[in-house]
Amino acid sequence: MKNIKKLLIIIFSLTICSILAIPTRSSQAASDNVDIVLHKLALIKGANEDSASLLKDYEGIGGAKFAAYDVADEFYQLRAKGVSVVDAQKQIASATPTNTPIMERTTVSSGAEKGAAHFNLPRKTADGKYAIYLFREITTDSKDGQALSQVIVLPVYDQGKELTTIDLYSKNGELPDEPTEPEKPIEPTIDKKVAGQQGGYQFGDHINYQIAVTVPSDLSNKKKFVISDSNISHNLIPDLQTLRVMQGSTNLTKLFKQTRTADGFSLQLQDFKALSKYAGKQIVVSYTSALVVNQENVSQSEFLNTATLTTDDQTLNSQAVVKTGYKKFIKVDLNNQKKKLAGATFIIRNNQKQYLAKRNNRYYWVNNRHEANIVQLTSQTDGSFMINGLRNGTYYLVETKAPTGYHMGKDAIAFKIDAQKNQVQTILKVVNQQIKRAGLLPQTGEQIQQWLTVIGLVVIALVLILFRRYKKEGNK
Repeated sequence: MKNIKKLLIIIFSLTICSILAIPTRSSQAASDNVDIVLHKLALIKGANEDSASLLKDYEGIGGAKFAAYDVADEFYQLRAKGVSVVDAQKQIASATPTNTPIMERTTVSSGAEKGAAHFNLPRKTADGKYAIYLFREITTDSKDGQALSQVIVLPVYDQGKELTTIDLYSKNGELPDEPTEPEKPIEPTIDKKVAGQQGGYQFGDHINYQIAVTVPSDLSNKKKFVISDSNISHNLIPDLQTLRVMQGSTNLTKLFKQTRTADGFSLQLQDFKALSKYAGKQIVVSYTSALVVNQENVSQSEFLNTATLTTDDQTLNSQAVVKTGYKKFIKVDLNNQKKKLAGATFIIRNNQKQYLAKRNNRYYWVNNRHEANIVQLTSQTDGSFMINGLRNGTYYLVETKAPTGYHMGKDAIAFKIDAQKNQVQTILKVVNQQIKRAGLLPQTGEQIQQWLTVIGLVVIALVLILFRRYKKEGNK
């Protein structure tokens, strides 16, 4: 008897627990689902299709069978390749589904909801992404013709509020625009530019970058939102102390975690709730980078860096380019310009009669041409030399040492820098006149001195020999 009582108590307890558990699961399921009401429409006889109103000139069609397909994988794969939301929807809607439907419903044939079919579907996929559904009519003998397939991308917003019930209107052609169409979600965007961009920059200049990012309307549902910047040439050194994230006059820098990387920096969003207040608006990341000489690519004249926005399901890029100007020269013989001259040295002067110097891989200008950090250019065995890293303008090439056996150029040679025309410029020839020789002795001061030294040594040797002979003869 006691055992029967215990068994009844256990059964009763399990029954109560089961009953209590049912509403909890139903409530959870309801909060995780969205109701999609698909309406099959046809134009009322006698109505003008060109001026038809969705709510007045169309009527619901019952008995049309529709299938819902989960196309999230296909959609997110297209988005990862850079395909826009609209184009991804069109591609999926025009293709024949390869998977089986997750739900089928038939439109009501009578009553107030004639032509409507209800689908209650999950808002998100198993891995937490928003669900994407394809709706396709599978009626085989519809006298009204089959409706166009549609792809719906969740979430759907109306006046900034996420909808839990969504109406889709389907017919045998495109519907006219109606004010009742749900508001489309705001997608993230990224755009990088140089504030006050110049035509050409000098090594050592500080460049002001701005990265404008649109905050998506579904940011609160995301887990990843990272803005990063990379410079593969390593000629641009970002100053993170100048980095700011602003929305208008509001400073949002503290919402992000800053990290310096090998080729730039990254900003990882920490407070999604705080930034979600600015959904649909732009935030601007601003910072300054120094353009420097990189000995590995000292002749590079275009410097590209890339800003990247990475979210749960998207990677967006935007690039900005800055240029510096360069000029190529070749040192040749005046009378035989096929003869290339090596070993000539030069310095650069500007219109303010200052001279180009370099320190810590940055250019600057000085008044004293004999300063230790003056930039010196030397012609190579093929006569070539160049200067890179100057702003647009006019400069002067000043020769400081001539090739061996040649007169040094007395006049400064003017040349122009235009970074936009780097690739179409001509190489500037710099000529030297050979020193004319008189007899056996060359005429340059340095070489005359060398010959005089040799002759002097020979004379001294002869005198010593004669002196020794004279001394021997005297002893005899």
